[in-house]
Amino acid sequence: MCAWGYVNQANYNVKHPTCPIDEQTKQVKEEKLTNLTAFLNACMIFMKSNTSIEKGYFFMKQTNLGITSLKISAMGLGIMRMNAKTPQEAAKALEVAFDNGINFIDSADIYGQGESEKIFGQALKLSKIKREDLFIQSKVGIIVDPDKSEGSRVFGGRYEFTKDHILEAVDNILARMDIDYLDSLVLHRPDALMDLEGVKEAFDIL
Repeated sequence: MCAWGYVNQANYNVKHPTCPIDEQTKQVKEEKLTNLTAFLNACMIFMKSNTSIEKGYFFMKQTNLGITSLKISAMGLGIMRMNAKTPQEAAKALEVAFDNGINFIDSADIYGQGESEKIFGQALKLSKIKREDLFIQSKVGIIVDPDKSEGSRVFGGRYEFTKDHILEAVDNILARMDIDYLDSLVLHRPDALMDLEGVKEAFDIL
C-alpha cells in the first residue's frame, strides 16, 4: 500500500498529462521515486534474511522471541489497520500469511480504537487456522485521545501502566479477540513514571 502510494503520487503527471509540473514538484517526485527504490531494496534484503529457498519455494525462518525460548516466525502480521477490512477480507489475509509461514500476530489495544482486534477475532473464527497455531502478541499502556483519533488514525493522550489498568486492558483484549489467552504482552511505550511494583504484580498475575 505504501509502495503504491509512492508510485501513484510520483506518476501523477503521467496519469494526468494536463497538470502543470514545476521544478520543485518534479524534484519532490524524483525524491519519492528514490525513496521507493530504497524501500523496495530494503524489503528484498529483509525477505532474503528471514526466508530460505528450497526447490524454488520460500520457507519462513523461525526465531526466538527476544531472549526467551519461545519460537515465532521471523516476520509477523501486524493488525494495526485491520479495522478497515471486513472479517472476510481479514480472514483471507490471515490465511495467506499463515500459509506462507507467518504465525506471529502483533496487535495493540489502541489499534483502530479496539476495532482491529474485534475484526481479527472474527477473522480467526472464519479462517481455517486454529488459535493454538498462532503466537498472538498485544500491547497496552497508551490511552487514546478521542478528540484527535479517528478510525485507523489513533493518537495517545497519556500513558497508563498501573496494575489495575494492565489487568483490565488484557481482559478487554481477550474479549475483543474472543480468545482465552495471549502468548505475549508488551508495554506499548516506555514511561519513566510507571509504577514498577504495580507492573510486576500485574505480570505475576497474568
